[in-house]
Amino acid sequence: MNVLNPPRLLNWLAMLLLTTASPLSAQLLLQEGFEVETCVPVTLPCTNGQLIDGNNCMPGWSPWFGRPAIAANASPPQGINAALLDCYVAESNNIPAIFSEGLIAALDVPANAGDEVRLKFSINPSNNYLFANPTIEFFLSSGVQTIPIANPVCLQAPPLVAGAQQIASIPGNTLNPGWQTIEVPCVTVNNAYDQLLVRINIGVSSNDDSNAACVIDDIQLQKEPTFTEPTATITNVTGDLCSGDALSVTYEICSDEDVILNFAPFASPASISVIPPSQSASVSSGMCKTFTFTYNETTELPLGAPITLGLNYTVSYDGSVCDHTSTGTLSQSLEKYCFAEEACLPDGQPFYALSGGNFSALLSEGLLPPVQAATTPQFLYFEGDAVVDFASYTFAQGSILYFDEGVELTVPNGNSLEGLKSEFNGCERMWKGITVEGGGSLSIESSTVSGAQYAVQALHNSTLLIANNVFQDNYIGIYKPNTMTASPEQVNQPLPIAGNTFEGTAAGLLPPYPGQAPAPGTSGLAGIVASNCNLLEVGIGSTPNSNFFREVRNGLITFNTGLRLRGANISDLSGSFNPTTIAFPSAFANFHNLRGHGVFSGLNDNSAALVFIGYSHFEGLTRCTHIENQSGIATVNFALNSSIDTKDGLIVANHSGSTVLKEVFDNNLEFEQYGIAGLNSTGAIPFFVVRSNTLAQLNNNNYPFTVGVLFSNTISPSSSGAVKDNVIGMTDDNGHGVSLTFVDRVEVERNLVAHTGSSTLIKQEGAGIHLSESGDHNNIRENTVTFNMQAERHNTRGIEVLNTAYTYLCCNTTDGHRTGLRFKGACPDTRYRQNDFFDHDTGLRCESDAVTSLQVHPGNEWLGSYGTQKALHLGALSEVLNSLYLVDFSTNPPMTPKNPLPDVSTPNTTQPWIVPDDGFEAGNCEADQVCGETRNPKLSRYDSTAVEGGYLEAGEYGPTRDWRGRRSVYQKLQAHPELLNDNALMTAFWEEAANTPVATVGEMESGTQRLFALDSQAEAQLAESDVQLEEYLLSLAQIDSILNTELSPIDSIAYQAERAELREMLEGALAQRSGWVADWYSSVPAEASGLLNAGGAIATELQAAANEWAVFQILLEMTATTSPAFSGEQWQTLLQIAQQCPDEGGKGVQHARTVLAAYESMAYDDEALCNPEQPFQAPSSGSTTASELRAYPNPVQNSVTLQWQDAAQELSLYRADGQRVAQFNLQATDRFLEADLSTYPKGLYIAVVHLIDGSTQSVKVIK
Repeated sequence: MNVLNPPRLLNWLAMLLLTTASPLSAQLLLQEGFEVETCVPVTLPCTNGQLIDGNNCMPGWSPWFGRPAIAANASPPQGINAALLDCYVAESNNIPAIFSEGLIAALDVPANAGDEVRLKFSINPSNNYLFANPTIEFFLSSGVQTIPIANPVCLQAPPLVAGAQQIASIPGNTLNPGWQTIEVPCVTVNNAYDQLLVRINIGVSSNDDSNAACVIDDIQLQKEPTFTEPTATITNVTGDLCSGDALSVTYEICSDEDVILNFAPFASPASISVIPPSQSASVSSGMCKTFTFTYNETTELPLGAPITLGLNYTVSYDGSVCDHTSTGTLSQSLEKYCFAEEACLPDGQPFYALSGGNFSALLSEGLLPPVQAATTPQFLYFEGDAVVDFASYTFAQGSILYFDEGVELTVPNGNSLEGLKSEFNGCERMWKGITVEGGGSLSIESSTVSGAQYAVQALHNSTLLIANNVFQDNYIGIYKPNTMTASPEQVNQPLPIAGNTFEGTAAGLLPPYPGQAPAPGTSGLAGIVASNCNLLEVGIGSTPNSNFFREVRNGLITFNTGLRLRGANISDLSGSFNPTTIAFPSAFANFHNLRGHGVFSGLNDNSAALVFIGYSHFEGLTRCTHIENQSGIATVNFALNSSIDTKDGLIVANHSGSTVLKEVFDNNLEFEQYGIAGLNSTGAIPFFVVRSNTLAQLNNNNYPFTVGVLFSNTISPSSSGAVKDNVIGMTDDNGHGVSLTFVDRVEVERNLVAHTGSSTLIKQEGAGIHLSESGDHNNIRENTVTFNMQAERHNTRGIEVLNTAYTYLCCNTTDGHRTGLRFKGACPDTRYRQNDFFDHDTGLRCESDAVTSLQVHPGNEWLGSYGTQKALHLGALSEVLNSLYLVDFSTNPPMTPKNPLPDVSTPNTTQPWIVPDDGFEAGNCEADQVCGETRNPKLSRYDSTAVEGGYLEAGEYGPTRDWRGRRSVYQKLQAHPELLNDNALMTAFWEEAANTPVATVGEMESGTQRLFALDSQAEAQLAESDVQLEEYLLSLAQIDSILNTELSPIDSIAYQAERAELREMLEGALAQRSGWVADWYSSVPAEASGLLNAGGAIATELQAAANEWAVFQILLEMTATTSPAFSGEQWQTLLQIAQQCPDEGGKGVQHARTVLAAYESMAYDDEALCNPEQPFQAPSSGSTTASELRAYPNPVQNSVTLQWQDAAQELSLYRADGQRVAQFNLQATDRFLEADLSTYPKGLYIAVVHLIDGSTQSVKVIK
């Protein structure tokens, strides 16, 4: 079992990382051999030779005193010349007089105080020199000048030497005859000098006229180099003193110089022996060498026993001229400490146990000081919370750290922590992780962090640099909590989070530490979670490999946070959910239940967030990206992403807020349920652009509703949208390629929608393009819709338009569907022109209630059919008259006056539908000016018919049609009051409608749509901000690309500074935007309350009117109370409305469906709802019997318990359309029944109990 421990490394030399080095050598301050023969010959009665006369006969040399000369033929060891010095003692009246000679040499390199110098020279004394015993002396000096001498004098009295330092004095009696080399011991220079003085001096002698001479040669003065001490570190410690009895310690010695090292290892107590007892070796310059010693525990030591291990060392330097050596001690103090319970620690590696506290206090337990820690790997086990109280601390490459359960490592304000190629691991249970407080800084690069609750927790105003790491089996990899310090808060990022892997392994998460909440489960919640953060940058570049997220429940989760995600690869998530769940209202309070999201981005509290997701790849998960806006303004860019094997692509669930899908383009997504969807309940999706995407549906796993591109309930005063140039492949014949419900001013252009697959269900009703209950100026143009299944076995539509006015359908091509183009309901002022219908059972189909208004020369072409009719209108006289189709027969030869209606059927009237006209018809789409014109609002014949009354009220659903018509006219007049001018009919209608349900519901509708609309000034501010933010983001991307290349240190610093400045400006713009939104939307709840009060209650027996009022009432209640979720009663009311036949329940039915769709995906079988096979009249909610049958829980997920009071014989369960789905026989004594509904589709059910007395009781059950 692993062990040993801790702690302290004393007198330890910092490790030096060597690159290249060369051995040092002594520096020559002076070298001279006197091989010069150009000096002045001696002409005086002095010693023969040439005078060193100071006239540059020897550069740098000059006489000091006397007449020193060059002696030739002295047979020196080097060359042929040598310097000749004489001395003489004369005595007069018993007073000796000393005469001699001296030289001055200028040093080539000055000597400085503290230098060590060594003198070496050769000398040959004369015979009488040995007798007279003179001394040759050397001095270091500065500023000494030549002493003048008069002719014919040869010698002078030796001068005093003031300020000089004598470095050598060699007595004659120490010399031998002949040439010999003298090496003077090194001397330490005590001042700065630039001269060397040489003289011969002779003491007082009893012998008169004593004289002596010597020749000297090859003078060398060398300075000792300044040596760098070798560095040492422990590179490996194996074995332990718990399960074994020996430690093998390897030391690495690195040197800049050629050195010889002698080690004498030691240990205490004495019961520890060391093998080998000594060791020595040479280390070449720029090299490292290891030395290993084994410390044996000869006698068992008790736990806690102090141990000292170390080396006494001596270092000799090959390049030293002064025989320089250094000595010292390398030691470490340990304590025998066995981690018998810590199985996580790797075998064979001793770890230092740290009790916790400030880093400065942990130095005594084995933590290295900052300077040493930056270069020396550490092996540490933290038993308690620790705080980095040094200004800067680094865990060097190779460090391995383990943390006990619940331990937290904190980086406080003003301090920084760096981990480089290190490991941060949990042990038996999870540790809390690294927390970076405001003002603190954390840099982790190329490291592994595992086993933590929050591997990195970054608080407001902290700084993070996270690159190239592996975050493994953490509950959350990087967590930015909402500390409520500011709105929004920020995390400083010198560079985006990049190059990391956030993953789970088969081992799963460690067990939680005591008190950990919430319970972590077996797999990580997410790679990154951030709340209330101005901007979080994740990823660099344009390839999906910047960060990996895999085998965790979610990739990234953010709340009220700007997100710039680039190049993420999110795959194989361990969590999943039922994709029919569209909204997660409780996620803001408890995000820990989220599963299966590549990216989940939530917004509330009237915040503002910019969400950019690009160049990313999603694979093997439920939903690529989910945007949930509960209040505020979210601006979303989703571009250049791809997905494989995903249930949903991009889902936007917008509630009491405004979500702008600024750009959704160039994505390549696989999906099963929804490709791209924008679903709104109480707020607004005022603008969206979906272009140039490729959306491919996989086999549908029986989802209730599937769509390639879906937008619903997006109408607002300034709403607009575009769905252009997309390729959509649908395998579900019940699915729509493009579905738009309650939309306004949307352009659907140049899309290719292809239904392909092998489904054989006959009742499926999918459409290539589906438009229902929508507003003005929708343009469906130049789309191609094909169907490659067996069309005769499918009730599919190329394009269908339901209850939608003022729509262009131009230049589209449909091919292979049962129906090419289908209209149902009131579609006045629609223009369908220049469309081509290929191979349909019916090219153009108008249902019995369809009204499209007059079609003048539309130029549609039928180019093949496998059925019996090209066009079919099932309406009666009035519907056909309000949908007349005028054709210039002269340009349509198949349509002649004798045969004006080839393959055209109006079975319910004799009124011709397609009739001749002589007007001009455009020959092709490009020439058709009508398709591109912008129409001003106007009143139509249908509007007059609706106001006049009578006609629309007739028929099975007459009251609802009449309500629809009057509501439509009121809505138009409300938006365009100028249409009342000079129109008595409309003026009278407007006045009569006041204070009626028509006006009440109309005001509620327009008020609801205005709640989240911005005024012109706010829209301009927002647009200007969008441009500014896009410029900042583009500049950031450019700088990141540059920083991702090889740069010089100076350039790197410059670009990083530029990036920091740019990001600061970006964050300022985002914070300003958040402030605007909070201000703009602060009054929305009060405005909703006002509308709610004004709406009051309406007294009407018409279900269609009551439905609309009820839906608006619920939406306003939610907005007024700022609630993102429905109450049980609200949900039940909406579901009850949604389950009605829309022909009878009116516009409110579809409205309720779109609101519910923002929370849950549901399907509605209108054919069954409007034509029930087994009609069933449910008791009214106010009946006395209905309350006696009780159901709980309600709503229900799996099982429901039904309870009653009286004897009963049978209990039945019905769908909302009256279809019985279950029947139970009862005993007279039964008073409750538990029914399993887990396999039933979600929706409204009615339970009915039949009592023995013949009466019934019922209750509604929500699944």
